[in-house]
Amino acid sequence: MKVSAVNRKIILPQIIGTCVSVILTGSITCLLLFGLFDAFPPLSALPLLLLMADEAFVVSRTSLLIHHHARRTHAGLMEFLTGNGARPLEALMPYLTHMLSRTLQLSAWRWLLVMVMALLVFFFVVLFSKILLWHALLLLVAIVFAVVVASLLAVFVSIFLYERLSA
Repeated sequence: MKVSAVNRKIILPQIIGTCVSVILTGSITCLLLFGLFDAFPPLSALPLLLLMADEAFVVSRTSLLIHHHARRTHAGLMEFLTGNGARPLEALMPYLTHMLSRTLQLSAWRWLLVMVMALLVFFFVVLFSKILLWHALLLLVAIVFAVVVASLLAVFVSIFLYERLSA
């Protein structure tokens, strides 16, 4: 299987961004859920971490492809903005706003699916364990919140690394 030049350019920022976001967000979420509340067994962190890794990986890939395509298609805009005195971050703002809006549009359906999957986990946790209802509801909210935060953090770390490596 041939690997295209675009995939070679984005794979390293994508993997590093996903790992950093899952480690940071996952450790904070697990610390809050399993450190403050004794109701959850530590094994229930595995589905949370896997779901966070999957969503962060897919969302960061989508955002990197959108960003790469916009930078390649509108390369003159970057030169124009930097030539007229804009700092590099200011020159990247049109690309970043476009990438973020497109990523949120495309990822909204995936996050809705995550909410449905978290709702299923919520019902199975309530059915098959002796956990109180509000503990299971807390787990549901934590899963959805952690997945969204991990995905957005992966996007920003990936874009930052992509810009550093391509410069």
